[in-house]
Amino acid sequence: MAPDIFYTYVWGTDPMAGRPVIFTSKANRTLALRSSKEGDLVIGVASTNPGNPDVIIPEDIKGRVVVAWQISHISADTTSYGIGVANSWDLDEAGQYRWPYAMHAFRVWFIENAPRFKDLPGYTNQTHSQRAITSIQRVEGELSGSIRDLIHSNGKPLEIIMPSNMTLRARMKLLAQKHPFARNQYTVTPDPDALYFIYAAELGKGSNIFKIGHAQNGYARVQEFNKYRLRREAQWELRVNQPIGSVEEAIEVEKHLGTVFANCRTEDNQEIFVGLKEGDVLSHLSKLSIKAKTASLG
Repeated sequence: MAPDIFYTYVWGTDPMAGRPVIFTSKANRTLALRSSKEGDLVIGVASTNPGNPDVIIPEDIKGRVVVAWQISHISADTTSYGIGVANSWDLDEAGQYRWPYAMHAFRVWFIENAPRFKDLPGYTNQTHSQRAITSIQRVEGELSGSIRDLIHSNGKPLEIIMPSNMTLRARMKLLAQKHPFARNQYTVTPDPDALYFIYAAELGKGSNIFKIGHAQNGYARVQEFNKYRLRREAQWELRVNQPIGSVEEAIEVEKHLGTVFANCRTEDNQEIFVGLKEGDVLSHLSKLSIKAKTASLG
């Protein structure tokens, strides 16, 4: 089942550590748990108006997507993660830590070159919700696809801050295996009569870092990867664009390549492979083509 996409407003983020999603009350966390399922994605948007005059949010991140989580339904107190007061505004009016309730995430990404939430394709004036201030709010359609693309193109995986409970630590590893993060989730029904391609794109020349997937238009898909990348950064470049057939056939070929190159596949992004060459992909596609022709001849 494809993950649903949510957003919440945050007062900042830690670009070095994968923290859990935190809440001011147990009721707000319960609302988030009831609204979502394990494996869903949540982005954190830096607040432009936190409603507290003491809060200092850097101007260069206000309104921007700064963090993303793939969530579990494991909850704990923030003290279990060693998280506590770091700024004066972390204390509420009663002098208590403002965010004592946590929902664990088994993947966390820092969003590099963070775009403004309002600039993402699919965002409208109706997207903003008061609910996202205290809990999480679901988004759908074009905006959900834009968020998934953004995590893939600009998301920097962070090392997760683990809870102290060893049983929960083991559970986190199992969840990451159960819910791989893959970009290929359809927001529209694929055309069964269309010709699909297997594409392989390399992150800059000679990096040996590849994305492998299927699409009707490999060139357009690679342009989407570069949508949120700065010009000075390495760009994704199309290396292989092999016609396959139906979408079902393309999916099967992609799965086969994923199995063949399993040792090169990154844990945080199942579509990225490190240590490959263009010739590796072409060689295995050629072998598959020969097998298919042989089978058709009986």
